[in-house]
Amino acid sequence: MRTCTFLLLICSFASAAFAQDWVRTGSGLGVDKVRLAVPDFKPANNDPQNTALLQTFNDTFWNDLDNSGVVELVSKSFFLCKSRAILPKSPLESGTLHRPTRMLAFGNLGVAAGKVVVQAGFTM
Repeated sequence: MRTCTFLLLICSFASAAFAQDWVRTGSGLGVDKVRLAVPDFKPANNDPQNTALLQTFNDTFWNDLDNSGVVELVSKSFFLCKSRAILPKSPLESGTLHRPTRMLAFGNLGVAAGKVVVQAGFTM
């Protein structure tokens, strides 16, 4: 009787060991990505170094967000107007951006006293 109970107990533990579920990890599992509009940042002043630095910054910023896997970037062809460096009102409220856009990142970049200065804003 004890042997039978012991074997029954071992069989129940063995079957539980083979019934393990898959474990999935990652960012954004089961969550919709936020649609983010990121127009190119504008020059803050007329420093001659701005052009090259601004192009590098805009390309790097776009590529990093695009490869992050957390947000879905809205194509620049959907932008209905030219972006401004400083926005007095949310462009999502004023209707100047395509409606599926949920968030907006904007700003400007300049060189002052040999240092790069970035001013940025984020609105929903």
